[in-house]
Amino acid sequence: MSPRFTELWRGGASRRFERRSGVIDHPDIGPVKTDSTVLTVPEGDLKLLVFTAEPGSADACKLAKLQTLSSEKQLRA
Repeated sequence: MSPRFTELWRGGASRRFERRSGVIDHPDIGPVKTDSTVLTVPEGDLKLLVFTAEPGSADACKLAKLQTLSSEKQLRA
């Protein structure tokens, strides 16, 4: 982590976070069960969404495949 991130984190710049679970139905890889964390910056409308899947699960494999598909599409563009 960067020193600036560490400073902001320790200072409480992102005090509010939510955890959610759900299913994303992606057109290329189908349904993916995810856990997500939403970090909200106080006094603003900035949010960071982080989607993860259970390590080693079929859903984690789908997310890895999605990363590969995205890279391939960028190379073709």
